[in-house]
Amino acid sequence: MLQGSREQCRIYKEELGKILNVGVPIALQETTVQISFLVVNSVINQMGLMPSAGYGIAQKIVSFIMLVPSSIMQSVSAFVAQNIGAGKKNRAWKGFYTAIITGCSVGIIIFMVGFFGGGVLSSFFTNDSEVIAQSAAYLKGFSADCILTCVLFSSIGYFNGCGKSIPVMIQGITSAFCIRIPVSIIMSRLPETSLTYVGMATPITTVYGIIFFMICFWRLNKKAAK
Repeated sequence: MLQGSREQCRIYKEELGKILNVGVPIALQETTVQISFLVVNSVINQMGLMPSAGYGIAQKIVSFIMLVPSSIMQSVSAFVAQNIGAGKKNRAWKGFYTAIITGCSVGIIIFMVGFFGGGVLSSFFTNDSEVIAQSAAYLKGFSADCILTCVLFSSIGYFNGCGKSIPVMIQGITSAFCIRIPVSIIMSRLPETSLTYVGMATPITTVYGIIFFMICFWRLNKKAAK
C-alpha cells in the first residue's frame, strides 16, 4: 500500500530549477515556431482564395507527415538523456546517427510521394481540381523538408536529451523570425509566384537549422576535446 506524507507534497527548488532550465527554452522555441506559421498562413491568405484553400489542404497532409520526424525527435531525446545520464556518451552518439539514417530513409520515400503524388494525396480531402492543384504545388516546394527535418529534429532531440535547450531556443527563434517569415514574404511577392515557392521557405529554414546545429556540435566537440 502506498503511503504519503505532507512533507513529500512540496516543491523542491533544485529540481524545479532544473525542469525550468530545460523546459522554458523549449516552450519559447515551440511558441515562436507556431507564431511564424500563423504569419505564413496570413501571407498565403493574401495571395487569394484558392491558394489559401490549397494551403489548408496541404497543411492537413503536412501535419500527418511531421509525425515521423516528431516521433524521432522524442525518441532521440529520451534515448540520449538515458545514456548521457548513465555516462554512455558514445552510445548516445550512435543512437543519434541511427535516428538520422532511419529518419532520412523514411523521409526519402515521403519526399517522393509528396513531390510526385501531391495531387493524389490532396484528392482525399477535396474534389475541387483547382484546390488540389494549389495543394500539390505547395507540397512540391515543401517535400524536401521531409528529408531535412529528420536531421534537424534529431539534432534538437540530442540537445534536449543533453539538457542543453538554450541552443534549441536560439535556433527556433532565429529560424522563425529571421528565415521562415522573411523568406515566405519574399517568395509570395515574386513575379508569377505560386505556392511551390512559398512552400520552399520551410526546407530553406530547415537548412539554416541544420547549419546552426552543425556549428553547435563543432563547438561542443571542441570544448570536450579541451
